[in-house]
Amino acid sequence: MLFRNTSDYFLCSLAGILAISHSTNVKASPITQGPAVRDIYQFRNGTSLENMAVRPNGNLLVNVITSPDIYQVNPFNPATPSLVHNFPGNMALLGITEVEPDIFAVIVGNFSATTIATIPGSYSVWTVDMRSFGCEENGKIITRAAVSKIASIPEGQLLNGMTHIAQGSPYVLIADSGLGGVFRLNVKTGKYKIAILDPLMKPEATGVQIGVNGVHISGSNLYFTNSILNGGFFAKVPIQLSGPDAGTATGKAEIVAAIGGGDDFTINSEGNAYVANVFQNLVQHVTPDGKFRAVAGAVNQTILEGVTSVQFGRTAKDKNILYATTNGGLAGTVPGTFLVGGKVVALDVSRL
Repeated sequence: MLFRNTSDYFLCSLAGILAISHSTNVKASPITQGPAVRDIYQFRNGTSLENMAVRPNGNLLVNVITSPDIYQVNPFNPATPSLVHNFPGNMALLGITEVEPDIFAVIVGNFSATTIATIPGSYSVWTVDMRSFGCEENGKIITRAAVSKIASIPEGQLLNGMTHIAQGSPYVLIADSGLGGVFRLNVKTGKYKIAILDPLMKPEATGVQIGVNGVHISGSNLYFTNSILNGGFFAKVPIQLSGPDAGTATGKAEIVAAIGGGDDFTINSEGNAYVANVFQNLVQHVTPDGKFRAVAGAVNQTILEGVTSVQFGRTAKDKNILYATTNGGLAGTVPGTFLVGGKVVALDVSRL
């Protein structure tokens, strides 16, 4: 996620993930044909969303960067989101990734969206087990998620994006935007280490000290965004996928495309990336050979103002729907507008 501080832009990846109520008594309504880009739900003013994950049942989990909250939003019936959990003593939530079916790892820490400051050493990773979670259509919680701490990472400067290495693996990779590197964490044991340090992950030498941001794996490469260095780009680095060296680099990183201020992203089965460009208020499509184009949004449009993360739907009803979270203009509002609440937006990529 990126912020504007006077003349500087700031990046931080904390996104949240919206996911709404889940109950065996709640039936999803089918998606009807409408605009190719449409709002699903907008939060109150002062709520900025940073990252998102999609549950197996199709509900969205959204991390908030302006408070230590994770919400659930039902994209088929988004009337009232459910507050899944609040993490007392913290200021923000950042990365999120599914580590087992309906079990998610979440980054928690002290980052201030108001002062644009991180507190190094304050970051930790938790599991949010949604298998026990249930709620009514009005968002009222029936049974709560099981939440437990995996590990504190006191060496972390600004833990941001996070991705699971592979199905069945105990490891997640965590971008440290302040360090300019990637930690590997064993979600079963809590043990961690620095797995990757590469010049393309570093922050700029001067100015805002934010480097590697979003991270995801496709094939044998870890793809990542660096939102500020050299104007911002989308890059990849080859990694080991299994064994004791899982998550470590097997070569040097290289730039795939100079896309500008990319935040979090997702990659489809064909290897095409969809990147949230928080500086330019748009979502970009990036091919494996580096060609890129805008899918939706524009620098002077508010539909995707401050877009921070994207994820595809997981049900038959919404497999072509790309969900996006926004910070409501926290990275700098469109001229003539003002900061608003972050929102979840649906993009029908089959029509874009």
